Amino acid sequence: MVIPPVHKVQICGLFRLFITIFLYLRSYHDFSFMFMSFLPDISRILLH
Repeated sequence: MVIPPVHKVQICGLFRLFITIFLYLRSYHDFSFMFMSFLPDISRILLH
């Protein structure tokens, strides 16, 4: 089965997109701990 060049480019783009999302989620996972520690303060400020 021969893969057309356009199909190869699409697979490359999807692969790069997957890596970008993976790195973004990994950095977001690190920031989520800080966000969760600040969340009670933010909700307290919004409620009062």
